[in-house]
Amino acid sequence: SIGRWFAHVLQLGTEASGPPAKIRVFMASPTTGAAVFSSHPVEWRIPIGCDFSGFFVEVALGFIPVLRPRVSSLYLLQTRCPDSFLAQLPADEAHAYLSAQVADHDRSASETAGSIVIEHGNPCLMRQFPLRPLHVVARLMSEGMLPLDQLRCAEAADEIWVPTQWHRDLFEAQGLPPARLSVVPEFVDTQLFRPRAAAAARRRGRRGGATFLSVFKWERRKGWDVLLEAYWRE
Repeated sequence: SIGRWFAHVLQLGTEASGPPAKIRVFMASPTTGAAVFSSHPVEWRIPIGCDFSGFFVEVALGFIPVLRPRVSSLYLLQTRCPDSFLAQLPADEAHAYLSAQVADHDRSASETAGSIVIEHGNPCLMRQFPLRPLHVVARLMSEGMLPLDQLRCAEAADEIWVPTQWHRDLFEAQGLPPARLSVVPEFVDTQLFRPRAAAAARRRGRRGGATFLSVFKWERRKGWDVLLEAYWRE
């Protein structure tokens, strides 16, 4: 599947012996997916606005900057962010966003038909294609079982990407074909998040104890109770 290649670890930057490398852990195996992605346009559609929500950060600021140099043409279908918002982003992320962003209507039906299409979010909000694209991917996630209507809508995709093995097991148990399910985890920028470096600093006596950081919307479904339980147990 394309998801297997897409779930490969991509490394950017210098070797480990040099300055801290910028490495984004970006998803599992370099198979034929690499050839498919490198030779066909990719449309990744996120039906949301511009903010620091999970969807926008995950795709526009995570996957797009890494994927952009590795495909022939990459289009992020999303309403353009205002300049005031883009000014808050690191220069490389803002540049990657501006290089990829287009509106839905900027891509013709024939152009979409010759593309790999990734539809992010609720599968029932996927576009209705007058001409079928080369490959349609539904990127799904949920806090539990998919509602029946979304389950049926997801079956229209050629491939279904989920962020964790837990999602894969859950959706497979609901009846989605295992061959269509690929685990595509979230990215990690290890220049920003470097637990090994933090541990080494503690060993050198610069800091004592542990630093615990979690960034999320304060609501029950984000699992703050599980986080606090883990913190106190630690």
